[in-house]
Amino acid sequence: MWQGLETPRFTRWRGEVLSIGVIVLASVALLFPALFLGRALLPLDLLPVMGPFRAHPEMFLDWPGRPMNPLLDPLQQYWPWRKFACERLLSGEIPLWNPHSFSGYPFLANLQSALLYPPNLLFLPFAAGGSVERGFAWSALFHLVAGGILALFLLRRWGLSSPAASLGAVAFTFSGWRMAWLEYPTVSLWVVTWLPACMLATSELAEKGRWWPWTPLLSLSVSLTLLGGHLQMAAYVLFVAVSYALFEAIRGRRPLLLVQFALGLLGGVVLSLPQLLPTLELLGLSPRAGLAPLREVLETAVPLTEVGRLVSPDLSGNPADYNYVGPFNYLETCGYVGGPTLLFAALAIRRRMGALAVFLLSLDIYLLLCAFGAPVYALLWPILRGATAPGRLFAVHALVVGALASLGLERVRRGEGEVKWHLLLATSLSALAVGHTLGSRLEALSQPEFARYVGGRLVVTALLWALGCGVVGLIKAGGALKRFSLWLPSIIVAADLVALGARFNPMPPLSYAEAKPDCAKFVKPEGGVKPRLISVGTNFLDWFAPNLPMAFGLFDVNGSDSLVPEGYARLLEALWGERKPWLLREFRARLLDALNVRYVLSAVPLASEGLEFVALSDMWVYKRGRALPRAYIARRVWTFYDKGALRNWLLSPGRLEREAGLVGPATVGQGEGEAHISGYEPNFVEVRYHAPRGGLLVLCDAHYPGWRAFVQGREKPIL
Repeated sequence: MWQGLETPRFTRWRGEVLSIGVIVLASVALLFPALFLGRALLPLDLLPVMGPFRAHPEMFLDWPGRPMNPLLDPLQQYWPWRKFACERLLSGEIPLWNPHSFSGYPFLANLQSALLYPPNLLFLPFAAGGSVERGFAWSALFHLVAGGILALFLLRRWGLSSPAASLGAVAFTFSGWRMAWLEYPTVSLWVVTWLPACMLATSELAEKGRWWPWTPLLSLSVSLTLLGGHLQMAAYVLFVAVSYALFEAIRGRRPLLLVQFALGLLGGVVLSLPQLLPTLELLGLSPRAGLAPLREVLETAVPLTEVGRLVSPDLSGNPADYNYVGPFNYLETCGYVGGPTLLFAALAIRRRMGALAVFLLSLDIYLLLCAFGAPVYALLWPILRGATAPGRLFAVHALVVGALASLGLERVRRGEGEVKWHLLLATSLSALAVGHTLGSRLEALSQPEFARYVGGRLVVTALLWALGCGVVGLIKAGGALKRFSLWLPSIIVAADLVALGARFNPMPPLSYAEAKPDCAKFVKPEGGVKPRLISVGTNFLDWFAPNLPMAFGLFDVNGSDSLVPEGYARLLEALWGERKPWLLREFRARLLDALNVRYVLSAVPLASEGLEFVALSDMWVYKRGRALPRAYIARRVWTFYDKGALRNWLLSPGRLEREAGLVGPATVGQGEGEAHISGYEPNFVEVRYHAPRGGLLVLCDAHYPGWRAFVQGREKPIL
């Protein structure tokens, strides 16, 4: 299997053990507090500054006074989603529907829930033990180790020695991108992990030509990529995999390889259809369904002023140090792979390079050009439709540049040519990149504290660079230290990147997850159904953040997800100020009635007609008088010529008095009767009603394709 190696079997496998040992030890070192010390790989230390938890300092006794790094999305998305998924799966049910957010919202179709992603079964034993939060660290450990081993096998398959392959595997496994996004697992772990597996299967197909077992393994890898929870990252992974398949087919003059690869790709898509079909249907309803103009997409690319951060990641500060001054989000612009990695990648470039090195170099140049917003991104743009932030290509760039670094280290090991001019050129170009970034930060650097901070980071970068050059010298010198020196690049890069990840990712005590909002006890069930609420505040922290009520079994009209349908999003925008969803513009009573809002949780006192004060606990709790039941028989049905007219009616003054609005000609008239919900579960709602004259049954939940209604066993239309 390991092409190009002439070492005895024992020595060869000893190298594999050492390489895997570096990956495992570095992963455990990074995650040690969350694995063994009762901490969580979640930014739970953000809770003490969020409403309603900020009113309960007694729940966070050892809190240091501020969050280590205010990462909001992991707290309001991945945490409640995993809790909900595990609770339902442990009860024996696959939750197709999430009744807790957006007045009801598809759960399986929401790709980021990753409900069908097999490795997420790792969370179930922890959830069964009452601490789903522990699962995040063990899931991260699994994906880091699996991705590292797969990258190692790929590089060994390409004929690289164990120390050289170890360097590339470490650079990919612990890349700055993955360390920055570590607590966003769909972006950093669940998708990107399977890129080396796709390429390894393709490489084996190219070498051996036999479809078994590599075509099925390619299908499995593609399926895991697509089920991992992020279509944009999956597209980037598959782009690199397809590019590599084309390269191998051309290099080996094997068009049959493309057929085998296409079959593997198709098999992966077929395996993923239970997830892809509902996700694509939901995507078609969202604002991201359209093709975003190329110009707008390129505006979200990494600014060229950040190019120096490829060499030194904190030239613009760091959110964990509360001094970040970069133009974009730190996470979206972190393409760092370790200083020595770039140094050894430069050594792979020479006048006469092998075909593989030329391919990797060309691919990496293209990836970097796209990440920094060059027009060549137009090649990927039609495939990704509404996706923005091309800088996310840094995720796959890490494997490509890591492979180049492996080739560079292998060249030094074999003593192929002089390298001092390469070292000088690489150092000079890196210094120019750093200077370009610093030149755009002159105003911030005029502040002594920030200047000292950046100076310290530059010293660390210079030391890493010097260590890399020193290792090259030791290897070139040969002698007894050469064998040991070959492993130093992997160790140095692992230490550098793990230190970056440990400093960036909060791991607060697991006990923080036990905090419960006091206001939740005042939101009491009515008719056997938990009422729906809306939360308001004065900033993005002091309200009950979207999706977070879900973690405590509450039902919210708001939510947090990129695929929320455009029609529902426009209704929410009518309630809240532009780009300030916590600031309630005005109480549109008719719309709140339609959304079945019964309770209002506010960070500040409110004075509005129709609000009944309930309690002041950790939030101001109000109850809306005369709120409609969740299900009722419409006593009057209004018809409108289009959705815009219906929306205007919902936004008009007044209350909803057991009315309904329909688009198009009326197919049902007014009715009389009563209805009540007798069963309200994630996958079904059971309503008992008495309507002697017939009529329209209204359920105050959001409606999506796939709903089916049955009355006494007969299917009825949903209007």
